[in-house]
Parts: sequence; C-alpha cells; structure tokens
Amino acid sequence: QAKNQVERLESVLASANSQLGKFTLTSPIYGVVDQIFANEGEILAPGMSSVARIVNTDHIKIRADVSERYLGKFNIGDEIMITFPSIDKNQTASISALGNYINPDNRTFGMTVYPKSTDADLKPNLLAIITAYDYRKDSAIVVPTKLVRNDGEGSYILTISNDEAGIPRVTKSPVKIEKSFLNATIINSGLDEGDIIITDGYNNVVAGDAVTIID
Repeated sequence: QAKNQVERLESVLASANSQLGKFTLTSPIYGVVDQIFANEGEILAPGMSSVARIVNTDHIKIRADVSERYLGKFNIGDEIMITFPSIDKNQTASISALGNYINPDNRTFGMTVYPKSTDADLKPNLLAIITAYDYRKDSAIVVPTKLVRNDGEGSYILTISNDEAGIPRVTKSPVKIEKSFLNATIINSGLDEGDIIITDGYNNVVAGDAVTIID
C-alpha cells in the first residue's frame, strides 16, 4: 500500500512538473530576441499566436526561384556568385539544394545556397542576387550579339578582306551560332582568329563597299 501511494504521488508530481514546464517558453533555436509580439496578461492560442521573433545569423540560407527553362542546367555543388546590392558585398558559394517541384504560380523551382561566410551585415530577408552559370566553354570565338545579322538565308557578320587589287572591302561572312546571349554570341564556324570584323558603322555599309581601316 505504501509502495502504491509513493508511485501515485510520484506520478502526480511528474504531472505537476509537466504542467509547470508549460509556463516557460523555450526557443527551438539559439539566437537573439529581436521583437516581442505578445503583451503581459494577454491570452494566446496554442500554436496560433506568435510570441517573439528569434534571430540567428550564424546559419544564413539564401533561396532563389529559378525559371523552369533552366531545368537540368544546374547541379548541386556548382559554384555561383552572390551579390548583396544593399550592402555592396559579393562572395562565391556553391549550390546546396535544388527543388524537385515546379511552382504552378510562377513556373519556377527552388535553389538553396548557404554562404561560405556570414557577418553582422547579413540580415533575414536581405535581398541577394544569385548569378549561376548554365553554360561554360573553355575557349571560343565570341562577338558582340549586335553584330550578328540575318538575311533570311542565315546568320552572317560583316568582315573586311582585301580584293584582288588589295583594296579592303566589306565581306558578308556566313556564320554558325553555337550559343547566343544578351551581349555576346559564340561563333561555331565562319570566323577565324585574326579576322577583321566591322564593329562601328556596320549599318552604313553593304557587302562589296570599299573601306578604309583607321587605327
């Protein structure tokens, strides 16, 4: 009987201690109390009310929404560049995770990056710009995209070559494009290293015009 009474009292004590523990709020993370939302004496609904904001900048995570047109272009571990325009800072990092779900609202998938280093200037919700590279080539002939023209038969670039009399003339050089970007185009064939291309005044000449090269 004494044993049963002790066990019952121990159970009551454990229950009381459990109830007492509910009067103490414990944060699930280490950090700094940035803001307290609740007021003293206010009744809070469990799981529905925010009491305080805890901030920990030791483990910063950056998330970006990437257009679905880049599916398969990136891999975990790829090096990227992070720019924080508001604080004028840059750093390199690696892709930590890629989402497996396409958001139907904006047709994007998630990319997660953990910066290699953090400092006091990095704050939650700070704007970050991620520059990721979906195409790489060690060596290529590259020209400004604005110089590539198309006449319906294909792409070409205006170059300069000497005629039989040694006079420099405008030449229409057909080219094959490997990859085209906003400011630069990679030429797969049609140009050779050392070819002279017209970069200024290309709208004012046509194939066969005699030109003078000015250094």
